[in-house]
Amino acid sequence: MDVSRDRRAFAPFAAGLVDAALVQRHAFAGDLLAQRRVVLAGDRSGAGAETLRSHGCTDLLVVDDLATLLTDGVGAEWDAIVWLDDVDDLGDATRRESLLDALTREAARGIAVVVSLPGAEGLATAQGTTGGATYEDVLAASARFPGAVLLLQAAAEGSLLRRADAAPQQPLATELVLPDRLEPEHAEHFMIVAGLADAVARLPDSATLRAAVAPVFVRRIRSLEAANANLLETNARLGRGAQSHSGPGAITILTQLRAATERAEAVTAAAQEQATAATLRSEQLEARAVVGEQHAQAQTERAVAAERRVVELELRAADAERRVYELEARAGAAEHRGAELEAQLSELRNRRSLRAADRLKRLLRQRRRAS
Repeated sequence: MDVSRDRRAFAPFAAGLVDAALVQRHAFAGDLLAQRRVVLAGDRSGAGAETLRSHGCTDLLVVDDLATLLTDGVGAEWDAIVWLDDVDDLGDATRRESLLDALTREAARGIAVVVSLPGAEGLATAQGTTGGATYEDVLAASARFPGAVLLLQAAAEGSLLRRADAAPQQPLATELVLPDRLEPEHAEHFMIVAGLADAVARLPDSATLRAAVAPVFVRRIRSLEAANANLLETNARLGRGAQSHSGPGAITILTQLRAATERAEAVTAAAQEQATAATLRSEQLEARAVVGEQHAQAQTERAVAAERRVVELELRAADAERRVYELEARAGAAEHRGAELEAQLSELRNRRSLRAADRLKRLLRQRRRAS
């Protein structure tokens, strides 16, 4: 295993010699892991290490074979593992499962993990090969990591990197258009970030260049690239054969070339039809969204009216309660006044009884004297 511990200062790599999307993934990882001790694997071009250093990851352990390192175990002195470049290893389903199992164990020990998986459709269309991970595969893989965040990357006019489970944010240096048309099933790469959910939440969506990133055009561009590659290959093959033919043989070659051109045009037309169908579908979805918004607005107005009616009823109930309290207070006062009057009447009766008794005594005395 080739291992190098590299703390050199950042040296800009040659512009145009590396994949901008690859550099963007490493730059995003560098923003997440600045000032941490990082193990970097699968950095074939060397651009990954340079990018990480430029974003504050100066303490790097660069390895060629992460599988061997994971077998031996990552030392406790390292904070994170970054693997964003090794398409061959992660494109193979069997090897991918083995490596993800090992990375899951490291994440369970508290080591942050930043790993990318090439999209199956993007890899097959761009390179003419099968392999890569489907969106369902990636969802299952990210579920293994505790607190993992899944990001999607699409490359069309530029390269867009954003979270899969959150509303799109406007990148600072990029005009983000058609954000709702980023189809997860057709992403170029998927990034799984484990153990850094808070750091991911603090970073905005990321895009390279000053471009209008429209993910819906990815499939069309890849189809056109594949058609153009087939056309160039056919032209080269026919050109090599035409050098040794003349007369009728040349006519045959020209006929074959015309047929190949027609096939390429048919492929291009099919790609354009797919783009048109995708545009039509997006317009239909936008129309449905407008209807949904109108319905939501109507429901909102009804809810506001109901809330206003509830407030009115609450006010009326409060007023009724206040009147009840007043009547109860008046009734209490009346009862108190009645009790006072009854006490006065009782006292008056007692006085009258005493007076009558006194008069009766005086009369009895007078009769006694008279007799």
